[in-house]
Amino acid sequence: MVKDIVSNIRGLILIATAISTEGNTVGNSVDTADFGEGLALMAYAPTGWSGSSVLTAEESDDNATFTPVAADKYIGSATVTQSTEGDPMVKVGLFSTKRYIRPVMVTTFGEGDTGGDVGVIAIQCGEYQPV
Repeated sequence: MVKDIVSNIRGLILIATAISTEGNTVGNSVDTADFGEGLALMAYAPTGWSGSSVLTAEESDDNATFTPVAADKYIGSATVTQSTEGDPMVKVGLFSTKRYIRPVMVTTFGEGDTGGDVGVIAIQCGEYQPV
């Protein structure tokens, strides 16, 4: 059976910024209502640098008070490093019972790094429909 995935996914840009200092970059939140089949976050960081960015997430019931998502709720690796150069995008899935999720990129510069662009895209999936 062929499945129509295009009608049931949504992509959102949650972080798209240039960074020039180490630390946390907090993204916009995503509402998970009506997308019960899953949420994946895809992150990218500058290529050619020696630092790293780790993608984490926070969750909330009210889109105002956020707490970190527990480590055992992640699916996949969420670290973008020099070793991912050539494919500097990583993806991570997560389980949450909260309505709102927002990404946090924790960036550490290596020697000589001065910053670059970082970003996080959310891909949400609703229920699949037969074609």
